[in-house]
Amino acid sequence: MYFMSEAYLKGYEFAEARLRDLVTANRWSRFGIISYDYEIFANEILLYPEQICMAFSKVAHKTIGRNVLLVINLNRKGKLSLNNPETFDMLLKLVNKKLPEANIKYFGVREDFNVERLLASMGSVKEAADIVAEALAAISEKVRKIKPEKLKNMNVEGFSNFLVKIMGPPSTLKDMSMRLQKGIEKRGGATKFIASMASVTRLIEYLLTGAKGFFIVIKQHAFDKEFKEKLKEKEEEAKSLYSYDVIGKMLADEEEAPFREGVNVVFTDCFGRNYGFLIPVIIQEFLRTFNEGIIVLDDLPQPDVYSKIIQWIVDRPDEVEGCKLALFVPSAYLPTVEECVDSVRKMVSEKCIVFDMNSDFFHTLHERASATVHAWLYEKFFEMEEKRREGECYFIHHDAFEEVNWEVISLRKGKIERLRGIFRRIF
Repeated sequence: MYFMSEAYLKGYEFAEARLRDLVTANRWSRFGIISYDYEIFANEILLYPEQICMAFSKVAHKTIGRNVLLVINLNRKGKLSLNNPETFDMLLKLVNKKLPEANIKYFGVREDFNVERLLASMGSVKEAADIVAEALAAISEKVRKIKPEKLKNMNVEGFSNFLVKIMGPPSTLKDMSMRLQKGIEKRGGATKFIASMASVTRLIEYLLTGAKGFFIVIKQHAFDKEFKEKLKEKEEEAKSLYSYDVIGKMLADEEEAPFREGVNVVFTDCFGRNYGFLIPVIIQEFLRTFNEGIIVLDDLPQPDVYSKIIQWIVDRPDEVEGCKLALFVPSAYLPTVEECVDSVRKMVSEKCIVFDMNSDFFHTLHERASATVHAWLYEKFFEMEEKRREGECYFIHHDAFEEVNWEVISLRKGKIERLRGIFRRIF
């Protein structure tokens, strides 16, 4: 573990040294940190998203002079798991060493962390009700849509009861209704669905197929013992995940002002499906205190179910005057849905560093740029991979506000090559 901690410390120190040169201007509103996977580099140094985001938070606070919220995902993927007690202890020691005055909190349901618990207020749930309602509807098997107004007058106990209700298994009629609705959506919505049923033969065929499906649902709910047991398990799981005792570990009716001036570090294991809808609540809690703050996330809420939340996070600088966002994007895990493509596009449009990238999102780097930029990027990514095999970590830096707005940087040595402003983006 000693060798690993030395390699981990070196990774942080190199990241901080490079970011001191890059986080200098105050004009950007979004700073993207783009990689293919969570293990950015592993050689005689180790580089993971939490080290880069820690270094960014320290440099940004010192350079720009604003309060920072840094949210670290304890469940992030990668070989060096932060759920391992020894690894978490190593991370905590690094935070205490490099950010000695930071306000450190834990947000989640576990009891085994020797870190002060963060309780977000129901007031923040109310203020983020639109996105929380949309996110809950995305993961519920019982409802397709939730009115945000339902969340705006709840206390913690009421919110817990509501979660248990909507996260439980669907009733027979609701199951039928939702399966029918999914069938309509697969055919492009109600209008296209009706148009596709114009033929009487096709309508009869669909009704017979639907009737067969409905009988299967009724049979499952009424007579299938194994299916009924699974429904019971689902109901118990909802009670276990969203009981008042559990939700009360993360939310409070009273406003407690958990954040303070400087750098606020929040460790959380709530980026996954079960509690990912609460990530906007943490952010909103911070923004209630510090509008002109910097939000730094070292991961994304589970992208296959929370693409709308990712979009909401990326849009914070547009919606909150003075807010800045730095976001680590593990592009291999993003589905190519509109919300995710648009989010990556925004995160690379102003200022970003790119270690590697899923080819499905590569076009977002050079949209509306000259063919020379396109060709240069392809060439540099190939060279970066060669350097990686030789034990060197290179990355691309883009700054839309500078004359030299594309450059290759060595993690160890600094700037290597620049592409001058004659090839600037065309807006």
